[in-house]
Amino acid sequence: MARTYVLATISLLVAVLNLRRGAPDAAPICVSSPLFPRDASLTQVLGVLAPDRIPAYQWPRDANAIRDDPPAKESGVVYARRFLVAVVEGTGASAIHGSGTSVFMVPWRTGDDCRRYAWTFTGFPIAEGDTTFVAATLRPREGWIRQTPTLDVDMFSVTYPQPEGRPPGRYMTARAMATAYAHFPTRQDWCRAPRTELDSLVAWARTRPDSEVADPVATLLQDLAQDVSRLERLGTGACR
Repeated sequence: MARTYVLATISLLVAVLNLRRGAPDAAPICVSSPLFPRDASLTQVLGVLAPDRIPAYQWPRDANAIRDDPPAKESGVVYARRFLVAVVEGTGASAIHGSGTSVFMVPWRTGDDCRRYAWTFTGFPIAEGDTTFVAATLRPREGWIRQTPTLDVDMFSVTYPQPEGRPPGRYMTARAMATAYAHFPTRQDWCRAPRTELDSLVAWARTRPDSEVADPVATLLQDLAQDVSRLERLGTGACR
C-alpha cells in the first residue's frame, strides 16, 4: 500500500499546477497543491507516526465539512493519528511547542478543483515509526482532538521514507523534503514572476546533492519548466 501512495504523491506533484495538458490554454491554471507553491499559512512538521488513532469524521455523513468526488455510494470512518513531533516551523509552531511533543493528524485529500475532499482511501499511508514531513493547517484550539494540537493534512503532500522498490537516492527523505519546501516560492511570488522563481529554485537545486533533490522534487522541476511557458502566454491573471 505504501508504494501506491508514494506513486500517487509523485503523480500529484507532477500535476502540481493542475494544467490538464489537453485543455485549451484559456483554462485557468490552478497552483494549489499539497506542497507547491509554499503556503506561508501552513504549519510544517517533521516527526514520527505513533500507533494512537481516534475517529475524526465520517463520510459522506459530515456533508457540512466535506464533499465526495464523485458522491460516495458507501460510507466510512476516517481516523486521526497521533504524530510525535521532532521539528515544527511556521504558523502555529508556538502553540504546538506549548502543548507537548505530539499532534493529531486528520487526513484529507485535494481534488482536481483544488478543494478539500474526504480521505476515502482504505488505511493510512504512513507506517508507524516512519519519519515524515507534512505542511498542514493547524486547527483553532476549539477544534483540537483531546486538547491536543490538531492538523488537517492533505495526505498526498506527505513525504515518506525510501519507498519499497525504488533504488537508494531516487526518492527524497522527509528531512530533505522539509529543506526543499522552505525554498519553494509562495503562491503570490510564483504567480507574479514564475520564470524568476523557477530560475531561483533550479539554481538552489544545483547546489544540493542529488539525494536532496530526487523525486518528487526532481520530477516537479522538470514539469514546472513547461508550466512556466504556459503561464507566460496566459499572463498572471490565469494563475489561481
